[in-house]
Amino acid sequence: MLLTEAKFSGYLPFSGGLLIFAGRGKDVPSYVVYNPTSSGYDIIEAKPIVYSKLTTELWANKRNLLPGSAEAYQEVTYLASRLRLGWPKDQLDLSVISKYPKVFGMRTIRDKNSLHQLLCVDNQMSDLMFTKYFGELEHSDNAEEVEDYKGMKIFFPSQMRDSRKKDFHRVFEDLKGMYNKHGLGKVITGNVKFSSISGNVLGLYYTASKEVRVDPAGKDLMRLYYTLIHEFAHKYYYEFIPGKIPSIEAKFRELGGIAKVKSKGFISTAYEHKLGINDVLTYAGKNKSYLKFGKNWKISSTAKGIELSSVQMPQVKLTASSIDAFLNSGFEAEEMKVSVVRPSFAHDFSHKQKFMTSDWFPTSYSMTNPSEWFAEMLTMYMIGSLEGDVKKYVESLI
Repeated sequence: MLLTEAKFSGYLPFSGGLLIFAGRGKDVPSYVVYNPTSSGYDIIEAKPIVYSKLTTELWANKRNLLPGSAEAYQEVTYLASRLRLGWPKDQLDLSVISKYPKVFGMRTIRDKNSLHQLLCVDNQMSDLMFTKYFGELEHSDNAEEVEDYKGMKIFFPSQMRDSRKKDFHRVFEDLKGMYNKHGLGKVITGNVKFSSISGNVLGLYYTASKEVRVDPAGKDLMRLYYTLIHEFAHKYYYEFIPGKIPSIEAKFRELGGIAKVKSKGFISTAYEHKLGINDVLTYAGKNKSYLKFGKNWKISSTAKGIELSSVQMPQVKLTASSIDAFLNSGFEAEEMKVSVVRPSFAHDFSHKQKFMTSDWFPTSYSMTNPSEWFAEMLTMYMIGSLEGDVKKYVESLI
């Protein structure tokens, strides 16, 4: 999996510290990190999604004239707006934070290394961004043990057992051997760091810091091995063949829609250019809020995201930034041109079920974007699962 900034989407410095935003949560920052004092870094946290739900509920209560709802709505939104504008902490009504603990929180982080743990390890902020806004980490003898290993610099957690390190050494040894076998041993270099990764993911490649992250809790070493082949394929893509990226992207776009299928619940945003105005999607889900307006929905606009209008009641419209939001809720694309959906190799593939393929999109994950397409193809090429023209294409790139 490629990671540019997985959790955080924006940073805004202000005179008193740094605002950190996540996803589309622009109404309230996820973290307000104030400049350090003698006691450490004061931090106010917020959960944008929970905040959005709360304000929607409070607004409805306000319109229904429920007692206290207007005051509650005002104090919550006022705090959020002041956080968003970077108001000094001593000018905020901090009592609101304790009133709504499911939305807001406040704590003090004692030092920069602990702040790094919160932002980078727990929330996947890149080290490059951390250094940009907070400076270099303070030296800590007990934080990590750095080991130079076959061209890689591996940052093992100091508390990791020796037996566990040996497990990872075996994986790295096999990884290096696989890349050497294909004349790409030069790729297995750079920093490899261990940090907790959310979701069912064992490894990540960060484009900003050019490092690979590994989840130390991963137990399936074979799956980790396949994952690291994939992550270092990202490294190869961005660091070793950047001049070929435009042609790879062009090939990816050219191949979009290689097979006509009916895809229930999935369509890659990479193929939205195959969907046109007036194309009709059939809703196959059970959400009554959709069904009451009919099963057939027509694409009425793509100017600002994807807008669908009910065929039965054209005045009813739905909008999202991508068609995925609708299809993942249960829409079917009837006879749309999308690639055949297969199990994702890098994340779901079992090494006991090796198969040969000549498909240009050998996995569902390969349809995500050109970088993931290349990484999946190179991974399957290395383990000997590609054949035909797609194999020749990969060989032409390496």
